[in-house]
Amino acid sequence: MIKRTALRVFIVMQLAGIGFLSACSDEAQEAADAPQPEAPVVRDSLGGVLIIGGTRGVGLELVRELNARDEKVVVLVRRTSKTADLEVEEVPLIVGDAMDRPSIDAAVASDDFSIVVTTINGRTTTGERVDAQGNVNIIDAAKAAGVERVVLISTIGAGDSRGAVSDELLNALAAAIDAKNVAEDHLRESGLGYTIVRPGGLVNKPANGKGALLEDSTVNGVIGRTELAKIITETFYSDAAVNKTYAAIELDP
Repeated sequence: MIKRTALRVFIVMQLAGIGFLSACSDEAQEAADAPQPEAPVVRDSLGGVLIIGGTRGVGLELVRELNARDEKVVVLVRRTSKTADLEVEEVPLIVGDAMDRPSIDAAVASDDFSIVVTTINGRTTTGERVDAQGNVNIIDAAKAAGVERVVLISTIGAGDSRGAVSDELLNALAAAIDAKNVAEDHLRESGLGYTIVRPGGLVNKPANGKGALLEDSTVNGVIGRTELAKIITETFYSDAAVNKTYAAIELDP
């Protein structure tokens, strides 16, 4: 969007230079003279990414995508985690638990990570939602370690996207959505750079290039986990996605 805006401004300025300047109103001239937004910083490579929740689902697809791009990726796993798929990827593993703050502090501080990604969800053996307190622990540890950005995988239905989901589904997922709300609010209030991604319904299928990240809290739909991982990974390379909340769906799936 910034590039398109810059292009439109450039065209207006070129037209002005060949005789249209005199036709500009004072208001239009003031707009032309106003400082233009700075282009986002774009990186060729990432310093290092820590993924928490990378043993399966979207987290595992993110590991595969980052590995395919030759990026440095480390995964935090619990002692009881099944790691066969990660062993195929040959990525470093750190043992820890999102519900155990000291182990999260140690994991996040173990390297100079530029981005921490959390995809965690579910409950502990005692019934506590890990996507609430576990994410709070991750966010606080990232802030203490000076991490640049935390990427939180939430869900459509959380926060201001509540209206995009049916009442029936909201009732069925009430505990999970409440936990995501806690995590989202804590991340926004943390002072960290953040990107919050709210996927629609998740399915297992190959990437198809139809995935989109939309700043529209009213949309809903489905998206494949592999496709989702690809479009999330793209946000890691640009500051344009910092402090943004996106819905993630496939257009014309």
